[in-house]
Amino acid sequence: MKRFAIVGVLASALLFVVGIAGASTPGGDVRLTNDCHPDADCGAGYTSSYTLATGVPYTDQTLDECTISKGRENEPAVQVDPRNTSVLLGSSNDYCGVYNRGALAGAIGPIWLGYYRSLDGGSSWTSSLVPGYPDDTSPYAALSKARTASAGDPVVAWDNHGRAFFGSESSGDPAGSLKTFGDVFVARFENPDGADAADTTRDGLAYRGTTVIEKGSSAPNLLGKFNDKTAIEADRSGTVCDGNVYFSWARFTGNGRRSTTSSSRTSRSPAMATSM
Repeated sequence: MKRFAIVGVLASALLFVVGIAGASTPGGDVRLTNDCHPDADCGAGYTSSYTLATGVPYTDQTLDECTISKGRENEPAVQVDPRNTSVLLGSSNDYCGVYNRGALAGAIGPIWLGYYRSLDGGSSWTSSLVPGYPDDTSPYAALSKARTASAGDPVVAWDNHGRAFFGSESSGDPAGSLKTFGDVFVARFENPDGADAADTTRDGLAYRGTTVIEKGSSAPNLLGKFNDKTAIEADRSGTVCDGNVYFSWARFTGNGRRSTTSSSRTSRSPAMATSM
């Protein structure tokens, strides 16, 4: 609890400074999460990542709930495509699906990584989820190796070849037990036309899979090995390391009594990229 109190004080201080320096212009902010359909100016709701990339219609009970949920999102992340600064990708811990079985059943649906996409420099956004969430039965679901009921703490990085990488901490047992798996994973998106494709508006559009980088241990109440506090970056140097992706996280053991920092790297080569 002490940790959260400190964060709250810092957030208040930052808000005060921003308010003095200059608040955002009224009406200038836009929604990344179109989760209030059919309200005015709310957008069309949530669209499957599979549909965004292929044009083939698909939906499920989670996406349907996300379209109308007016739920909450936190810990947002956003990054600009270095090949086309009009293309942005964002994410958050998206709670939109928690009532996907109805309010009377309780908040048992997934909290998952959002996938938010803008083609006009952030003036408007299309809302979706990173594939692999519980109840995802789209063709993209089979590409995900995520084994958890929830995912969050998003971090996002682009390389210089139209590829985007979403890092995440994930936990929760899909079977509904009290186990907290504490995995970390990376989801990969690329231009459907291939690396360095001429049409940069399609960068980071096609989902290419999720790989678990490190597994936590199955224990209740964070008492096992719990991986958290993620960070990610891609090499855009144009050197021999160009396209490498670097992902790091903190490992907490026994409810935070000990922690260490871990990291992983993948090459842009097909063999290594597939294994990430």
